[in-house]
Amino acid sequence: MTHAELITSASQWLRTGRRHAVVLSDVHTAATNEQPDVIAWKNSGFSTVVECKISRSDFRRDAKKWVRRTEEQGMGYERYFYAPDGMILEAELPSGWGLLVPDPRGRALVVMSSRAFMKRNERAERALLVNAVRRVTEGWGRRAFGVSAPSLVDGDPHPTASRIIRDLRAENATLRTALKAVPK
Repeated sequence: MTHAELITSASQWLRTGRRHAVVLSDVHTAATNEQPDVIAWKNSGFSTVVECKISRSDFRRDAKKWVRRTEEQGMGYERYFYAPDGMILEAELPSGWGLLVPDPRGRALVVMSSRAFMKRNERAERALLVNAVRRVTEGWGRRAFGVSAPSLVDGDPHPTASRIIRDLRAENATLRTALKAVPK
């Protein structure tokens, strides 16, 4: 599986299998030092972080991140690594972390459950969540939230989307004109 496929599978697992109300994937922001592949929150406010790894070298690099030095620097009430089966051994996991592997259909299976991280960087979690909500209200959030991103209050697409649609229509008209001018 590719890194993107692992992220999609982890997001689906959190949304449907674990019933998290908000799932963000591949969100990057300067507001926090940690950029988890997938982070999700339940209605109770508890969060789950999933780090997707497709190579052992990527897994080893992750252990060197400063947010892994102590549990209170990292995000996630629960924390998981998600990697191809056999790539990460349970004995190699950081203390308390869980392990997910894809089944033959590409769905996440729990090999080892995460323990609860009572000490975590909740400020960074809130900053990431606020940043994502701000971007959604600015019309950016389709990438972070997918099809479940809310539309504006009146139901119309965001002005940014309207501008993009207008620009695409103008480009389409230009290309049609250019095609008509090409001799057959």
